[in-house]
Formats: sequence, structure tokens, C-alpha cells
Amino acid sequence: MAQINKSQDPPKDFTRRLLVCTDGKGKAVNRVTLATALKKYGLNFHSLRHAHATKLIENEAIPKDAASRLGHTDATITQNLYTHDTKEMQRSTVEIFEKIIL
Repeated sequence: MAQINKSQDPPKDFTRRLLVCTDGKGKAVNRVTLATALKKYGLNFHSLRHAHATKLIENEAIPKDAASRLGHTDATITQNLYTHDTKEMQRSTVEIFEKIIL
């Protein structure tokens, strides 16, 4: 069983990753502005992480790289918990199978 780190210090292998969102002109968007924009679509920061992972995998990103962007050391966490099946993924799977059998 994993031990819980009760101190305020992060683990030694911890890597802090900052999320910087920009507008169309490259200007940084602050947290409140982003949260407001996400809320209009019924989203929050956590759902943005799920959408981020799903879109990366959907567009053929290497699962290990997608996991790294989310701070996961194990790509199966990203694939099993953060990536959601989409119609595009389903279409792609059908196309792959058609290439195999035709």
C-alpha cells in the first residue's frame, strides 16, 4: 500500500507543471477568465484535463507522452481514467479493421 506524505513538502520525484493557457494572439489567460469560459460549457479544470487527454489520444498522440503532460508516471492511468471513447475513435477503429480485412 502506498504511504501518504503528511509533510507539506512534495515527494522528491515530484515535478510541478504549470498550465499556461493563451488566447489566439498568444497572450496569457488568467485562471478566473479560463474558469469563466469553461463554466459556459459546463466544464471545470478537472474536466479540461479529461478533454485534454482524450483529444491527445484521439489525435494519435503517444499515450506515454499524453500521460507525461498530465503528470502521470503510468500511461495506463491516463488511458483508463482520463481518456474517454469518442465517435472519432470508434470510426478510426472501424477504418483500421476494414483495412485489415479488405
